[in-house]
Amino acid sequence: MSQLVRQSNLFAAEDWKVIYRSFKDADFKSYDFETIRASMLNYISRNYPENFNDYINSSEFIAILDLLAYLGQSLSFRIDINARENFIDTASRRDSILKLANMLSYKPKRNMPARGLVKLQAIQTSEPVTDSIGNNLSNVEIKWNDPNNANWYEQFITVLNASLISTNRFGKPTASKTINAVQNDLYTVNNTKAIAVAHPFTARIDNKSMSFEIVSPSFNAAGYVEEASPDPLNAVGIIYKNDSKGFDSVNTGFFMYMKEGSLAYKDFNFDSPVTNRTQSIDIDDINDLDVWVQEIGSNGLTQAQWTKVPTLAGQNIIYNSLALGTRTIFEVQSKTDDQIDIKFSDGQFGDIPVGLYRIWYRASQSKGETISPTDIKNKAIGFTYVNSNDQTFDLSLTFSLEYNIDNSFVRESIEEVRTNASQGYYTQDRMINAEDYNVFPITKVSGIQKLKAINKTHAGHSRFIDIQDPTGTVSNVNCIGEDGILYKEPNNSEKVLNVIDSSSYDNMVLEIEKMIQLIQTQNFYFDPYKKAIEAVPISGYPAKFIFLTGGSDIAHWRTMPIATSSYYGYLTQSPTTDSESTAKNSTNLRKVHKAPTTDKYGLIRKGSRIEFVDNYSNPTKIIWATIKSVTANGDPANLTSGPIQLSESIPAGYRARAIIPNLRTTLTSAEKTSIKSKLSEATATLSKFGIGYNYFDSSSKEESWYIIDADKIDTTSEFNVINNSIGSGTAGTNNDSSWLIRSQFTEKGANTNPKFTFTSRGLDYIFQSTDDVRFFYVKDYKTLDSATGLSIQDKIDVLADVNSKIEEGSGASALATIDLTITSSGAIGTATKDEIVTQTNSGAKGKVKVSISGSTNLQLTDVSGTFTTNASDLLTGSVNGAYNRYPNVITGGAVTGFTDSAGASITASNTTGLNYTSAPTVSFSGGGGSGANAIATVYQGAIVDFTIIDGGSSYESPPTVTITPQSVGGKLDETISLAVVDSAVEQDGYVDDRKIKVSTFDSDEDGMPDLPLAIDQLVHDTSNGKNYVFFESYTDFDNYVYYKLTTSVMQRSTLTNNGIEFLTTNNKFYKDGAVQTTTGSGGAYESTISSVTYKAFVGRSYYTPAGVSDPMFFQWKHTAPRDQRIDPSISNIIELQVLTTKYYDDVLSWTANEKPASEFPEEPTVEELNEMFASNLNSYKAIGDQLIYTPAKFKLLFGASANETLQSKFKVVKAVGATMTDNEIKARILASINTFFDITNWNFGESFYYTELSAYIHNQLSTQISSVVIVGSDAESKFGDLFEIVSASNELFYSTATVDNIEIVNAYTDQNLKKGS
Repeated sequence: MSQLVRQSNLFAAEDWKVIYRSFKDADFKSYDFETIRASMLNYISRNYPENFNDYINSSEFIAILDLLAYLGQSLSFRIDINARENFIDTASRRDSILKLANMLSYKPKRNMPARGLVKLQAIQTSEPVTDSIGNNLSNVEIKWNDPNNANWYEQFITVLNASLISTNRFGKPTASKTINAVQNDLYTVNNTKAIAVAHPFTARIDNKSMSFEIVSPSFNAAGYVEEASPDPLNAVGIIYKNDSKGFDSVNTGFFMYMKEGSLAYKDFNFDSPVTNRTQSIDIDDINDLDVWVQEIGSNGLTQAQWTKVPTLAGQNIIYNSLALGTRTIFEVQSKTDDQIDIKFSDGQFGDIPVGLYRIWYRASQSKGETISPTDIKNKAIGFTYVNSNDQTFDLSLTFSLEYNIDNSFVRESIEEVRTNASQGYYTQDRMINAEDYNVFPITKVSGIQKLKAINKTHAGHSRFIDIQDPTGTVSNVNCIGEDGILYKEPNNSEKVLNVIDSSSYDNMVLEIEKMIQLIQTQNFYFDPYKKAIEAVPISGYPAKFIFLTGGSDIAHWRTMPIATSSYYGYLTQSPTTDSESTAKNSTNLRKVHKAPTTDKYGLIRKGSRIEFVDNYSNPTKIIWATIKSVTANGDPANLTSGPIQLSESIPAGYRARAIIPNLRTTLTSAEKTSIKSKLSEATATLSKFGIGYNYFDSSSKEESWYIIDADKIDTTSEFNVINNSIGSGTAGTNNDSSWLIRSQFTEKGANTNPKFTFTSRGLDYIFQSTDDVRFFYVKDYKTLDSATGLSIQDKIDVLADVNSKIEEGSGASALATIDLTITSSGAIGTATKDEIVTQTNSGAKGKVKVSISGSTNLQLTDVSGTFTTNASDLLTGSVNGAYNRYPNVITGGAVTGFTDSAGASITASNTTGLNYTSAPTVSFSGGGGSGANAIATVYQGAIVDFTIIDGGSSYESPPTVTITPQSVGGKLDETISLAVVDSAVEQDGYVDDRKIKVSTFDSDEDGMPDLPLAIDQLVHDTSNGKNYVFFESYTDFDNYVYYKLTTSVMQRSTLTNNGIEFLTTNNKFYKDGAVQTTTGSGGAYESTISSVTYKAFVGRSYYTPAGVSDPMFFQWKHTAPRDQRIDPSISNIIELQVLTTKYYDDVLSWTANEKPASEFPEEPTVEELNEMFASNLNSYKAIGDQLIYTPAKFKLLFGASANETLQSKFKVVKAVGATMTDNEIKARILASINTFFDITNWNFGESFYYTELSAYIHNQLSTQISSVVIVGSDAESKFGDLFEIVSASNELFYSTATVDNIEIVNAYTDQNLKKGS
């Protein structure tokens, strides 16, 4: 037997073949009891079949295997757990994850306390101090802004000064800092020291009692308020702020700094140096902000403050961003339950602590609550202070919260730590590249739910050139273009509201009031509404908004007290040359408002606007003024100041020429009650009704909102007042279209609540630039002018001297009348004054000016026709019969008046001409005389009156009157400013930066535009003629349809049957003479011709209607918000678009509680984001970068809370054999929609494609539905409008759909899909 075989037989256990076979047969995939047991049985039966064969469960051998399997499972589990806890991706225990994060130099964030300023409401001292008039203020509570105490301010300051340090009295702050454009001054109270570091109080937040403390404030390097390091010798700090908006402003007064939580400390005696010493503070809920380490003396007073290494990734006691000379440093490490370890240095990179040390910490229970002003109201603290005479007295301070505080956050979750630790390690504690800016802030600051960083300018921008942000986000923009387009686009707003209970009607009335206040409604009122009123003669109503040349319409401005010019005065017929008593007498005085001289003066009420001119017929100065108030109906009797107050100072003697009545945008209690009653009635009767506006009721002399009943309302016609009492008509059966708000009952099923669809008439003014300018506007940005307190509005100036005036009108004609003196061929027996004298053959006639008897000199006025000296042309009087005399000598006279061809006077009810936008030139020729001069008065495109400036002389016959329009091609006399009011959002939510919504400019923000009729000076739009601009569709590279200005459509009043034409007589498109299907109304029309869609809008462009180039020069002025401060030496502007956790939680809560759209949470302001993040992030950005913060927003989709253009219905066809009920399918679809729009699935600024959502819904309900289609709910929407929706760069989509937005249909039809509508 060879040695190899022998050894193999004798030492089989060491035989490599045996070892290999044993491992080969072992099952290493077995971990749990069952698999381990089965593996052992298989191994024994395969390798020892003859040695062991007793496999019944009751055998002792099987019992041993069971015990081994149990032991194997336990060991496997423990080994696996230990292995998993060593890796941050797999660890599950918080303690393990915190330690692993610490290895990556990441400091998990603990809870963040609520903190903010509270305003002092009252102050009281026990010290016997007195005010300037000797009142003893001891133990007297002095309230801030007390309306019952005229001396409250002096007394408040007196008491406060008594408690302040003598060198730190009011007016001499210890420190100052400008925060949010408001100066903050810090004052310190000379309170008794070593008694209290913080002053506690409690408040109930969300029905839970929470602890708060008033602490000493200081200003940090970033420019914000923070808590000073705790010290028994600290003085109580009070901050004074004044935002110049009055004592009742939330930002004016004295404030104290508060924090949530309870401050505590522990003292330690480190008797020997220990490197890397760690001291545990095993107190739960220590917040992330408030930990201090102090070296103290034996008396407990602070000797030195140690510096905390920032609790940020990459910073620790070995490597940190502090100056090399700062060696007294410590690090805070988080543990489970927000306990902490304080870690000190090793002696090399920092000092080792030896001696007595005090560690301060604050335990907070913050869970992300929002603290509202109602939660902290009239709380009080008290303490003693030492006055200037070293006497001790008590001071009591009462305070309240003035604004919401929502800056508290819960600690980081395990998953957040897991994600942020690895991301923080990637950034290596700095922000350099784009990925850093998108990742790093989330790892450093609590409360960021989602973030996007954008580089606004390129690197290398010269520091000697102002930063220019072309989007206008952070810098002003001033651009000039010459391709301006201005047009009118009807925009009816729509809102659907449910009736849940009787309180729903109150909410509906509020929503109706909001619709009334829309800028589109205001535009509609000053444009189509006003023109419709003027187009209808109204008996008993002020039919025209113009004061004519004579009679009761003469109204001069009289200042009172007498002055050259004043805001206060009254109206009178008397010129300034008349005495004051004459001006005020009942004949001359023009009373207004509720006791008007005529109904026209009833329009002179608060809010209306008057046009004043220095000269009625030929003005050189025009001033528009808003009426601020009216007292005693404009009667100055017994008053010392004028009863009418205006927004502008008007020179004495100016005449009122036009009046524009205001639109009242609030509802009276009676009107609200009437509307709620009608809503209740409509719910029961399933009916519709309308709400109209009467700008003047001749009975009440007031404006009013009125109801149009279901049997009277016309819901389809364009706006008109002819069939309503406002137009002196009577509403018949469904013929009254004077509504501004329409209520339509839309649904009431067995299991659904009643719904109302409210529609408001509106009009948008769109300003567009084809190539020159791209517009940027954010409606929520407001920049205040510190001098006026008003907002600085974005605007577009249509420039004077370079832009053409619109066409000036045509068709006016008039005949002149003159004075004559006739020397007759013999004495005339009798001619009576005002008798009409006619010549037999010539037909000339005139009115006797002065009665005569037996005289040959006959004076005539208002002469028309030509008198002759023919002996056969005898004179005949209308009263005294034939004179039997003829003119022997005719002496010419002056022009006296004007008539039409029928001899009737030109008046407001007998106008002449069309489309005049300014007074035409009136000239005279012939008649034998000279020197006549007259001015025409134009209103609503027609001449309504003539004013004779000079009648001339020697006219023997009426001269020929020539009326010449102001020359076409003339230039604007004054620049017209248009206010930018909103972005132009397409039906799918796309913001088109080529255009912007504008309105007439309102510089003083009083609700009445400076020039209410400014658009009429730019756009030709009268009842007798309109100018249109035309657009044609095209498909761009993104496969989306856009519209551009086109000159291929010609505007015609008569067809030429050549090409594409738009006929203004019937508002139809034609191609080569063939009429095309045209839809639209109200000045906006549309037609599809050869697959191209053409649109027509009333407006003007840089082409004339004939297609001739006529540049429209404009200047766009955009003011960036001042809360974005930019360092001009910076190379890159990094915009951080931030969705905060708090805001997102508020939105989720809003959805869960089914709150109305009016209560949708407001995103944090830029300043709030700055305060939250700037101090934490600025140390980690590149030195050449500037961080700015933009709050993220949600674009609401589908539901009733969304913009009306984005509201929709999901039309669903069930699959054959579907097993779910309709309600189950609706619930599943809704759940799929909500999952699809979860913010984790979306980035800022993405586009939504319906095909993607549809595919997801089908995937979830493949066996239950055969099809699902989205259809817009808006009245203007068409099929396919919502197949693509874009969002702004800082927007995320958020679905507000409910089951009410999902509808099960049997099949699709053109009607339920809105095809072709």
